[in-house]
Amino acid sequence: MFCDHFHVNYELLYFLRGRARFEIGARQYQLKPKTLLIIPPGTHHQGFVDPSEDYERIVINFSPRDISPLLLEPLRHCPTALDVAGSELEELFDEFNLQEEKYRNEILLQEMRKCTLARILLLLCFDDTKSCQEECRNEKLSAVMEYIDNHLTEINTIADIAGGMYISESTIRKMFLEYANIPVMSYVRNKRILLGRTLILNGVKPQKACEQCGFQNYSTFFRVYKKHCGESPSDTYQSVTNSAQKLLGM
Repeated sequence: MFCDHFHVNYELLYFLRGRARFEIGARQYQLKPKTLLIIPPGTHHQGFVDPSEDYERIVINFSPRDISPLLLEPLRHCPTALDVAGSELEELFDEFNLQEEKYRNEILLQEMRKCTLARILLLLCFDDTKSCQEECRNEKLSAVMEYIDNHLTEINTIADIAGGMYISESTIRKMFLEYANIPVMSYVRNKRILLGRTLILNGVKPQKACEQCGFQNYSTFFRVYKKHCGESPSDTYQSVTNSAQKLLGM
């Protein structure tokens, strides 16, 4: 089992072989070879793999700020799971898989992988021939997650969610632990960190981003942000500032 977690970047998981089940948000997928999972930033997910069979997959992680803004909106509307067998996407993932053997120079390898990723994303966003993988969905959990997304900065306790959804606190706690494998307020906190990172990437100063994403104090925001993002809020902000200055020729 891969424990429940989330990333601040996109993740593409291309399943090659084995027997596995993935839970992504409130949805569940039984994977078959040539299944592609598209996991957006901040989406909790976990995998359950049958240890009696060999498990093989390709995983590609990339930041939203590393791709063209023209791709971001259509990428947000892509299905979570796709059957890409027999498609050009299958060929591109096979190409991606072989590049490490083909290109021994590390710099050249990274550049070729960037090119292949760009072609993959273009097909994902603008090719309508893809086939969606069947899913099993927990409707009640999905509704609660949607409520949290829509009221993220207003929620301070489970009672705030229960009152808005007309569901008991114990039901919400049980549902998150049973189906999402995470305490509900940890889920809220993680969503806030993703919002805070998005604000900082858009030029909002860390202290202001902390307030706007619903944290009560900066020290907690700093600690949780660094744990999940691998850098401090000020490091992210400085990186954005430096990039903007380079674009302006400063």
